[in-house]
Amino acid sequence: DHKKWDFDNFIHSLALEQFQAKANQTSKSLYAIATSDFKVYEISHIDDKGNRKMFKVGWGTVETVEPFYSQYLRKATISELDLAVLPRIMKEQKLDLIYLSIVDILEQTSVFLACCTEEDVQVLEEAFPGQKILRTFKGPDGDTDGVELQGKGVSRKKEFIPPLKNSLLRSPPP
Repeated sequence: DHKKWDFDNFIHSLALEQFQAKANQTSKSLYAIATSDFKVYEISHIDDKGNRKMFKVGWGTVETVEPFYSQYLRKATISELDLAVLPRIMKEQKLDLIYLSIVDILEQTSVFLACCTEEDVQVLEEAFPGQKILRTFKGPDGDTDGVELQGKGVSRKKEFIPPLKNSLLRSPPP
């Protein structure tokens, strides 16, 4: 029984070392980190009059563990991502909406960052009810330029995109 416990601890510590090695992206720029696992989705909405509107949505994911997870949540890092990096990616890729999830893969928690307007915040609140907006960043024009939401979930494909798509189909931003 003691040997099994030692073996389990050894496997756990080895897995943690591998997660930390993968998560250590400190030598990369925030732009490179945000675009390293980035996907674009096209979501089509047809209104009551039969008019079709396409939304081009970009979503990046940063999978990480401590001590790096906390580093991404520093105010200066969040501000740079929301106010500089995400708008740059949004402009370069001609996106309507952009999100970045910072995922702690061991704790199974995420922080979503969004570069958005007040209308986009409403889409997020509808898509992810119960997820509290932790910070809102105001841009130079006074409109919301970024938000941060925190909650459970780690899978962009299974947990993030489907509720966002449903929210956009129900009440798309102008």
